[in-house]
Amino acid sequence: MSWSFSAIGSPKAIQQAFERSKQRYTGTSREEMEKAQPAITQLLELNFGMNRVMRLDASGHAYIPEPGAAFCSVVVTLQDIGTLVVEEPGDLQAVP
Repeated sequence: MSWSFSAIGSPKAIQQAFERSKQRYTGTSREEMEKAQPAITQLLELNFGMNRVMRLDASGHAYIPEPGAAFCSVVVTLQDIGTLVVEEPGDLQAVP
C-alpha cells in the first residue's frame, strides 16, 4: 500500500493539513501514514515560531507478503522556502 502528501505553508498549517489528509486513506495506507506522522510532526515543530514558508513532501509504501513481515519505505523532504508568511499588513514590519 502507499500514501503521499505535499503542502506549502507555515509549519503549523502544514501539520494541520497532514492530519486532515489522513482521511483520504484507509486500511494499511492510513496505518503507514499514522506511523510516519510522529517523525514528521517533530521535524515541523522544530520550525514552529518561525514566520517562514516551508514545503513538505512525504510519501511511503509498504509491501506485506505475509502477516508479521513487511518491507517499508518513507521519504520526507522539508524545505525552508525562505519567504515570510504575511497574514496581516503589520506583519511586514518584522522584515529586517
